[in-house]
Amino acid sequence: MFNKLTGVILGAAITAAAGTLTFDTNDRGYYYSYDYSDSTNKNYLTGQINIGSTADGFNSFFEFNGLTGLTGPIVSATLNLFNPSGGYSSAQTSETLTIDEFSGDTGVLDAGGTVTGEYAALDSGTVFGTATVSAADDGSFVTITLNANGIAFLNANGSNPFAFGGYLAGIDPADTSTRFVFGGSSYVIANDDNTSLTVVTGASAAPEPGTWVLAGFGFAGLLVVRRRMQQV
Repeated sequence: MFNKLTGVILGAAITAAAGTLTFDTNDRGYYYSYDYSDSTNKNYLTGQINIGSTADGFNSFFEFNGLTGLTGPIVSATLNLFNPSGGYSSAQTSETLTIDEFSGDTGVLDAGGTVTGEYAALDSGTVFGTATVSAADDGSFVTITLNANGIAFLNANGSNPFAFGGYLAGIDPADTSTRFVFGGSSYVIANDDNTSLTVVTGASAAPEPGTWVLAGFGFAGLLVVRRRMQQV
């Protein structure tokens, strides 16, 4: 009985820190294929738009100011992106949205303007997750579950500002048709709950001091009970 109760107390002390937190983006937007971004435009349109014989490309970004209040290691995470009504436009029945690592300077990313190489930087990082998007997703959230690489990235870098890139995968360079998702997304503010990251933390290996104090009282009580049982 003593050993079972000890296990219960230890389990409570270790698992008390698990939880779920959601963080809004600090900034968001897109870079054109000619490496330009308007920092006042928070639209996160992703894909391409036909402009005659060619197409302008749009790679989106989602920047976060650092994850605070975590009580344990991140074990799972989802990126939640709202696709407005009419936000999907493509002759294809669906498009593959890909989220990847942005390894550049988030301050430069946010500032916008013409930044050489920034468009490519948003679609050339380690892939963190994908989602199939179609017209059926208009007016609803598209949820991208981050893979093991994404979780490792957040655990290593999440306490500092970081960003994800977004692009449509699998488009033939010769294809100049209009194909995009998130058309008409907000121009106003970033932290409107339309773009957020939800993380689930596991049990912390080092509980807070208060947890150990409570566990200590529990152990003391068990020791008293055990001594009395030995004296009977």
